[in-house]
Amino acid sequence: MFNPQNQFRKPGGGPMGSVDGTAKVLGFVVAVLATPTIYDLTVAYFSRVIVNGYGSEFLDLFQLGWFGVLGLLTYNIARVAIAPALLMAGTALAMRLI
Repeated sequence: MFNPQNQFRKPGGGPMGSVDGTAKVLGFVVAVLATPTIYDLTVAYFSRVIVNGYGSEFLDLFQLGWFGVLGLLTYNIARVAIAPALLMAGTALAMRLI
């Protein structure tokens, strides 16, 4: 039986489901486009720190891990920033149409 009180407890359910889904897709797009640029800007410093601390034997592995960490970090920051922006844009549009 449908209980309207439970719609907000389900992941992806309720009115926030579409905003969350859109934020996830746009966050993924931003991560795909921005991660290589951020990696290029930070890999030289990161490599120096790794070589000074751990040696150059595992530098390639650490660089691959650094790329993954940057990708996840970029995705999460973009998703967290996009969701409120979508809500504000939707609210502004709704208020303009009322």
